[in-house]
Amino acid sequence: MGAHPTVCRLMRGVFNVKPPAKPLAPVWDVEQLLSYMDAWGASDSLPLLHAAYRSLLLLLLTSAARISEIADLVYPPSSRQPHEWDLRCPLTALTRYVALTAPHRHPPGPLFLTTRRPFRPASKDTLARWVKSVLSDAGINARVHTAHSTRAASTTAVHLRGVQVPDIMQTAQWTKASTFYNHYYRPSPPSAMSSAVLGSQR
Repeated sequence: MGAHPTVCRLMRGVFNVKPPAKPLAPVWDVEQLLSYMDAWGASDSLPLLHAAYRSLLLLLLTSAARISEIADLVYPPSSRQPHEWDLRCPLTALTRYVALTAPHRHPPGPLFLTTRRPFRPASKDTLARWVKSVLSDAGINARVHTAHSTRAASTTAVHLRGVQVPDIMQTAQWTKASTFYNHYYRPSPPSAMSSAVLGSQR
């Protein structure tokens, strides 16, 4: 019965109309990544590559933007807002990055440039490689988590810390809460969370 041509065609049609949902892995720990980048030291003393890395990752985490949206950013920006200056401040990281890349710029142009001569505009594929490189160096499994996972990691983290879904939707430019819950909200399983808490008390 299962090998009958009509049955096979029917099952293929059902699969195409409603493919099985891909299981979402629990998102990685944002604090793990931030702590790793903190160890690089103050933004105003970073070398070019690390200035680029920190700028990119902090922008992704604070904006919940896609890699393609970051790749389309233009320098100089149209406005500048005051912000606290510390290791995790995107503005501080960007200020250092822009200072290091200033000799290679012809504004207006892309915000992110490659870190080696001839310093061309960094493509979204290049930015994605940078993200995965930092994730891997921070001890996060970059084979499981793509560069796009920053979007899920940041929005999940802030929601778990009390930020309301409407505020997250506005920042991430989502029109439906279901977009967040179905595709980006990936908390750790309760069992894993309880094990981690109990394990830390030993």
